[in-house]
Amino acid sequence: MFGFTGSLPSNVIDGWNVVSKLGPVIYEKKSKNLIEEGFISDLTTVILKIKYDPVPVFTGEASMEKPTELYNQECDFIYNNEFRNGTIGKLASNLDKNTLILVDRHEHQQKIVEALQKHAPNRNIQIIKGEVEMEARE
Repeated sequence: MFGFTGSLPSNVIDGWNVVSKLGPVIYEKKSKNLIEEGFISDLTTVILKIKYDPVPVFTGEASMEKPTELYNQECDFIYNNEFRNGTIGKLASNLDKNTLILVDRHEHQQKIVEALQKHAPNRNIQIIKGEVEMEARE
């Protein structure tokens, strides 16, 4: 059996948990070497910090009955915000190389796809999700 990880958890107990399931670390290879050898992609990560005007206000209070109430309101705002989704579409349309956009929910994925189709109608958009076969992903 082989076990691969990008990094062991920094928490000692979590690290021991990984080692207990996969065995001890027998070899380490730096990401830089894996990129040079073509095993992993050389990529740039861009995290957007969007300032909203007006700033969204989430009402209510998390409680034992509804512990995720405010979180769900924030997610709904993020998934349905046309300015945010349009900004992602515009930025991605200006990039020459392949672009990976990660989303948490399928309905948000569809809104991002619509923004990409609007801002980059001639770009090839590939959607990869859990049910896509491994061969198709490559």
